[in-house]
Amino acid sequence: MNSLSKLLAIGGLTAVALSSNVNAASMYLSPSASTVGVGNNFTIDLVMDFSDEATLGGGVDIGYNSGLADFISFSFNSDFLTLSDPFMTCPSAGACSPIDQPDTVSNIAFGNFFGISGLYTVGTLEFNALSAGDIDLTLSSTSGVAGPFVSAVTFEEMSVTFTGATVSAVPLPASVWLMLSGLGVLGLSRRRKSI
Repeated sequence: MNSLSKLLAIGGLTAVALSSNVNAASMYLSPSASTVGVGNNFTIDLVMDFSDEATLGGGVDIGYNSGLADFISFSFNSDFLTLSDPFMTCPSAGACSPIDQPDTVSNIAFGNFFGISGLYTVGTLEFNALSAGDIDLTLSSTSGVAGPFVSAVTFEEMSVTFTGATVSAVPLPASVWLMLSGLGVLGLSRRRKSI
């Protein structure tokens, strides 16, 4: 194999290696697995990783079982808000708000015409566990106003990997109920003695 052939082969392999990293973008929920007691609130972070290629922005929808959980709120991380254009941020003052429909929180969106890149915690979702079971939280490109994520390099739709999370809601153990009822009886007896 001559030198020119070797250079072309190395160049071709390098191009393949570089092209496999293009659009290696992801949005995910963290932690990916956790446990919560029924009736308690829990939080999940929305995280972005656009380290390989900057994005102009886009939006996500969060799917969940409204029979097992109740959506309470979403708030952007204050550090992340310094990266995002207020006019492209949803929810924010005057821009828009996430739409909480049965089983979906949609239109959580962000962007900046100069591009956003890197690994950041975008914000935090808060839910309440209504009943026992596995609460699967799914993540997908928004079907709302923001649309899919767009590359700040090519201005085309990006290929983004979306990864959700599972929260196991468990009933309080019988020992906790026994302790709580005992505290109630103790409080009642103290009240009677003071009368």
